[in-house]
Amino acid sequence: MSWHGNTPKIKSVKKQMSGFDSSVVCNLKVTYENDYFWVIPLNEENSHYQQVLEWVKVDGNDIEDAD
Repeated sequence: MSWHGNTPKIKSVKKQMSGFDSSVVCNLKVTYENDYFWVIPLNEENSHYQQVLEWVKVDGNDIEDAD
């Protein structure tokens, strides 16, 4: 999916654990204000991951633990 225009604001971010090792975070589930979500890798070259890093810098924005 690509965004037409501006990327929606992030509503929440949640860790997703590896199916092979439950102590390893493998991805982040990013939910946007329009309720669409992306599952993104922990890769600093990924533009969605970069957006999450900026989002976390704002007071009150925390990445939720996995279920």
